[in-house]
Amino acid sequence: MTYEHEINDILKEAYIGKHSTVNAKLLNLLQHTKESNDPILLKQVIWLNEQIKNITDRERVEWLMSVVRDKFYPPLCIDNATSIPWNNIDSSVLKVDQSKTLKEKYPITGSLKETKYFPNEEVVMPDHKIPIEQSADIGDCSLVASIINIRKALLDIPRIKKVSDNCYQVQLHFNGSDKRLVYVESSQIPTKLDGDQLSLKSNSKDDKIIEIACLDINTGSYDTQGSNVVIDTYLMTGFIPEIIPVKNVTFERFSKYFKSNLCLMAIGTSDINKDDPFNKNLLPFHDYVIIEINDITKQVALQDPLDLKLNLKFTFNELFQRSFYQLYMNWDPTKLFKSERRLTFRYDSAEANVLDSIYGKPFFKLTNKSSNNQTVWLFLETHIEQDIKENIAYIQRIPPSSMLSKPFPPNDSVVDIGLQLLKVDIPGTSFMNFFVYSKNNAHFTLHSHSISTAIQLTKPKIQNYISASEFTWNKSDGITAKVSRPMEYLIGGRNFYLNPTFALEIRSDDNEEILFDIQLHSIFTDDILSVQIFNTNDENLLNPILPMSDYPSSMCTKLGVPLMTNIKYKLIFSRYKELTANEKYTVLMYAKRKSDQSNEGLSIDINRIYNEYGGLAYQNKANITFEPTKNRYKLFLTNTDRTNELFIRIKPAEETGKAVRCNVFDGESHECIFHDNNFYKGTFVIPKVPIESDCKSIVLLVELEEIINRNLAYQIFIGSKWKISRDEKGQKI
Repeated sequence: MTYEHEINDILKEAYIGKHSTVNAKLLNLLQHTKESNDPILLKQVIWLNEQIKNITDRERVEWLMSVVRDKFYPPLCIDNATSIPWNNIDSSVLKVDQSKTLKEKYPITGSLKETKYFPNEEVVMPDHKIPIEQSADIGDCSLVASIINIRKALLDIPRIKKVSDNCYQVQLHFNGSDKRLVYVESSQIPTKLDGDQLSLKSNSKDDKIIEIACLDINTGSYDTQGSNVVIDTYLMTGFIPEIIPVKNVTFERFSKYFKSNLCLMAIGTSDINKDDPFNKNLLPFHDYVIIEINDITKQVALQDPLDLKLNLKFTFNELFQRSFYQLYMNWDPTKLFKSERRLTFRYDSAEANVLDSIYGKPFFKLTNKSSNNQTVWLFLETHIEQDIKENIAYIQRIPPSSMLSKPFPPNDSVVDIGLQLLKVDIPGTSFMNFFVYSKNNAHFTLHSHSISTAIQLTKPKIQNYISASEFTWNKSDGITAKVSRPMEYLIGGRNFYLNPTFALEIRSDDNEEILFDIQLHSIFTDDILSVQIFNTNDENLLNPILPMSDYPSSMCTKLGVPLMTNIKYKLIFSRYKELTANEKYTVLMYAKRKSDQSNEGLSIDINRIYNEYGGLAYQNKANITFEPTKNRYKLFLTNTDRTNELFIRIKPAEETGKAVRCNVFDGESHECIFHDNNFYKGTFVIPKVPIESDCKSIVLLVELEEIINRNLAYQIFIGSKWKISRDEKGQKI
């Protein structure tokens, strides 16, 4: 029709183009319609106007997902399909250019023929076989088996519309839509010199057109190695795919499924032992249609899509289960469910797969708002965009143990074909969380099927009770270059406090005990890591909460740490290897309530802190040395006319330093401000030493527990709220 190009252009622009230009183009088309007095065109324009008037978000997303290998397949009902292709007409013709063998065997082209291959079906097909046979030159046994199954079930799908001579529109199911149009141009079918064409054998021309449309989507070529039955059946019917190992299926279950009238079934082999007489007529990696099942004899009759005359009958037993590998089922959702919800999203593997953790993967929430238990089928559909060799993707429930677990596939799901089914039972008035993993960049549509309309599927935003943070092991931590003695940076070591430290608080409206999960990631596989959590008042870092004794490589996980909300804690990360400055690390955190109740209302607050001077604004450092036979050292400080507070850290210059203690006095009145009889070995802290405004002189008395006959050096770090100055008259006693 004259203006069909304009109709297609307006549709495409309305959904995914510049909406501002649509009205002008539509008015121009209306003017031409009035002038033409064409009632068919008028009907199309009225439909077009209604179609673009109220575009939903879901419709717009479906249109955006229409490209496969640079070709466009619109989500449009076939009743409204025009005769104009949406792509270059030459790209709609399947070719054999990539196969030298096929090109030599089929040197010419011609229009698709309507040949009667099976003149007397009633006589030729006594075993209820369907008169359709695969071409030996096209490796699409699964596709042909799927067409046979559809015809056997008397399904009038997929729908086909002839739009002009040799041109057809076929409606298929892919990329999140159940109405994608595939344009088939059938005037250039590869043909032998004797007239035989490269096509399946069927008395119905429609079957051949469907084969061409599916090949166009699957590979874009006649040169194909096939897929499997559930993929091709889904493409043609939209029936939910499921694959089960034959060895896991009882005969009763096998027969029940076949006779249920709820699904289409087929069976496939893997690599088989041809020396086994049972496998004499079977092919490896080949799919077969199930024709009949006898419940008394347990005999199973099959149709080989490649050889219609082959009589295949087997007894369902251990030999059968050993020779056949997979049971293919495609379930008719209209017979099983009343409600379907769909969410389409993009998976960025470069971003989502940086960490070997569930965190960072797309999250989904399934909510049952009814009071009854519900069964829900979650079906993950990978969009067809480009050819991918390893199409590994799956949806899985987030384990109750932790959101920081490594991603893992379901035990009973096939996850490498781009279509995956997960069945879940969800109790009344409850919810479940799921994640999606993909090895590749891809778009997906997640379908939920249920009987109840009270089932909701959502993709929530990252919640406050989940947090991620990056940090660098840098010079701010006292690490300016390589450190050759990593033991000093382990817990108990004199430099442990120099490791990256964070203030942590789990906030909530109520004070409650929760469980806290934390995970530290390094980009280096040989990194050996540890995570320790301390109460804020544990200034000497001696009593970690649920201490870790091991140092795992590249990723350290600490699960189920009991913490109270609205109380501050310290996180310290350490490494058992030579340290190098400016290395980036990622820390993941997850706060959860102990019961199965929601984690809503919990939030994680984390800030980097630097503890060397207690986080106080004014900082002084002194290096002192005990000479041989001396065991006391006085350090003099001058205070301003302010009420002040001191933080004192004393660290031995070497790991083998002797135990010391420190007391603080008023330098004028000699009154003791801080007193401690205990001696401490290694680094220790005196926090929150109060200094009154009238105390002008401060004396720190540092004492060794025992006198030795060599020099012993220590460092003293003094933090203060207000400025103090050091008097250089420090003396040994």
